[in-house]
Amino acid sequence: KLENLNIPHQVSKAVDEIVTDAVDWAMQAPLRAHFSDLLVVDIKEILQQRMFEDISYEAHEDHNKLYDALEKSLERDYS
Repeated sequence: KLENLNIPHQVSKAVDEIVTDAVDWAMQAPLRAHFSDLLVVDIKEILQQRMFEDISYEAHEDHNKLYDALEKSLERDYS
């Protein structure tokens, strides 16, 4: 039945998703441009430094494992 489809709501939801994705992408563009000149190892160092200073990674086991993996990756980059 057509009245059960709630087409205005579905259209509104679809538009919201598209607009949200477009806005998210547009807001991230300056950040992507800023970091596009950095080497991967530089980005890893920035991430490692911020995680180390913040220490929030210690609160979750998965985050701790990711931090350890990042450190090992940096060690490989410099060996």
